[in-house]
Amino acid sequence: MSLVFWQNVISIHQSAFIKSLSAINPVTLVVERECSAARLKEGWKVPQMGNARIIIAPDDSKISELLADKESYHIFSGIDANPMVYAVFKQAAKNHCRIAVMLEPYKWLGITGLLRRLKYKYLRIRYEKYINVLFVTGYKGEECYIKSGFPKEKIYQWGYFTEHRHIHAKSIIEQTKPNIIFIGRLDVNKNILNLVKVIKTQTCLFNTFYIIGNGSLESRLLKIIEEEQQIKYVGAIPNENITDYLSRSDLLILPSLYDGWGAVVNEALMCGTRVLCSENCGASALLDNNERGGVFCFDEYNSDMKMQLRKWLEKGPITQKQRRNIINWTYDHISGDNAATYFNAVLTDPDKRIIPSWLNND
Repeated sequence: MSLVFWQNVISIHQSAFIKSLSAINPVTLVVERECSAARLKEGWKVPQMGNARIIIAPDDSKISELLADKESYHIFSGIDANPMVYAVFKQAAKNHCRIAVMLEPYKWLGITGLLRRLKYKYLRIRYEKYINVLFVTGYKGEECYIKSGFPKEKIYQWGYFTEHRHIHAKSIIEQTKPNIIFIGRLDVNKNILNLVKVIKTQTCLFNTFYIIGNGSLESRLLKIIEEEQQIKYVGAIPNENITDYLSRSDLLILPSLYDGWGAVVNEALMCGTRVLCSENCGASALLDNNERGGVFCFDEYNSDMKMQLRKWLEKGPITQKQRRNIINWTYDHISGDNAATYFNAVLTDPDKRIIPSWLNND
């Protein structure tokens, strides 16, 4: 089965999956541009994509050539999220190509959330009959698109999948108290300022809190933490260096108000680091509230975030055995091979309801 992916950029959050998929299928990845300036500033590098053929900024003749093959499956990242992808999606629908769509949940809260639901109702009415499969990230994604009227039988769970990296034992140092880490943009959506307020109430329970990232709230953050000896602002670093910080941390916190997935959760688990994230992160589907980590709900006073943070900090530093158990779980459940096998099985027989490995507790 030949597969053609249509995306805006070459993403590090797709590389593990596409590498594995291209080992068992002919894969073409078509992107509007190689990488965005914002992502490069955040420390991204353009990843290798295995055996996949890469096409950047195709002209009309190349697009028509790719869509002419009716035996190929065309997989779109979103429907109308990107101009090139949307234009090709409409052409593929007109040509009656086999189509799958990867969708993150839309922001569902408030009046804007209602408007987005109405938008996707319109897109569903217009295009649903042309779409064979929808791969949606997280439980919120499934909820959003069912509410928008997409048939449940076409919806399959999806996620993001990051590369496994070698963990150097020398970088894993056990402390008498746990280390905490946040990795992400310093903006309102990532909820960093509220997180720091909560963290400052728990200083007796942790050793060091690392903050990695940059963004619009950087100056406000620095002012809030300027006298906090236990809080270390690292700034933006290359993605390949994040492993070192995760490996010396016991708990990653991702308190996003909204996150279509949150691939840093995968990266933490692959280093054997526990995770505490908000229920609004798609990657909360990876957490079992047992060994790997937990999920908190939002409330007016951040009380559940505070309670859950205390609960996980009181467990103390993660042991080598616990860390190894989490790492082993990632190889068995959220590797590129796991994702590729599941993806291939769904497209081969969409009528067969398949449980993805990351939701299978066996």
